[in-house]
Amino acid sequence: MDDDPKTIMTKELLNEIFNKNNTLNKQITGAYLRTSVFKQYNILLTQLNKFYDDYSSEEEKEESLAKIKEMIKRDKPYSAFVRWCILEDEELGPLFEPLMD
Repeated sequence: MDDDPKTIMTKELLNEIFNKNNTLNKQITGAYLRTSVFKQYNILLTQLNKFYDDYSSEEEKEESLAKIKEMIKRDKPYSAFVRWCILEDEELGPLFEPLMD
């Protein structure tokens, strides 16, 4: 969705990592990276579920928002994936978008 050269290079790198397994090292590295991304995504889903749970207290919801705020920081692992998910959320996207540089 972005024509910036850095975005295109990132897309190509991710395609290489996630979709091409022509060496044993790439297979192992790709599997490790997929696992790492899925773990981070799982953490995000846990926080989203806690935030949207009707039975969560305001304190629990605030805690979830604080954890998500940490996850979207550029220096955090796989923050681009987390940011993308948050920006797609109708309620949280507008809330967190100003915090994304």
